[in-house]
Amino acid sequence: MPASGLPKIAWDHVDNKQAARYCCAFAHSELGPQIAEWTRVDGSDELERFEAAQRQASDELRQRVEERAADLRSVDESLQREAAQRQRSEERFRNIFEYSNDAILVLDPDHDEILDANPRACRLLSYTREELGNLTLGALFPEDLARLQSFALAVVEDGFGWMDEISCQTLVSVASVNEVEVVRSTSAKPANSRRPLYTVACAIRSMAAVA
Repeated sequence: MPASGLPKIAWDHVDNKQAARYCCAFAHSELGPQIAEWTRVDGSDELERFEAAQRQASDELRQRVEERAADLRSVDESLQREAAQRQRSEERFRNIFEYSNDAILVLDPDHDEILDANPRACRLLSYTREELGNLTLGALFPEDLARLQSFALAVVEDGFGWMDEISCQTLVSVASVNEVEVVRSTSAKPANSRRPLYTVACAIRSMAAVA
């Protein structure tokens, strides 16, 4: 056999001073061609058959590789379409969120956090978006926190919900929120976390100051 590299399919080899032909049969695996056996070939017809079999095996391997590559391209294209669809969906929701006439709060009931607020919510509650982000649910809904959390967790289970008459602490006064409707409920598992993050987007339809 040659000292290095893959052996040729056939070559001359001197054994006991008699010329002979030896052929290498390859077995194909996920790691590429692997030497399976060496065969002594004494006739040109047998050598041609052997080389034809090797060409057929090589063609079959190339076909499998091409089919696998096509499958991977198809999966990649599908993932790209799904990602683009998610992005379009998020952009539509963001536009609705930003320009809605309803005050919308995105809440994390598990961690007692206000994740986001649209401009209408900021105006209605007299807070900036940053100020709302620094508040806990307990600070914004001090009198009805337990009921709000129960409502939000029920929404996580059912995917929808509605409630009325919940007390809300604005920056300037205590107000009565007359109607709260969930417009979206989502769950996701952040990286490096064993538990999912549940978010509830609540639309405040109307509210009035408490005398």
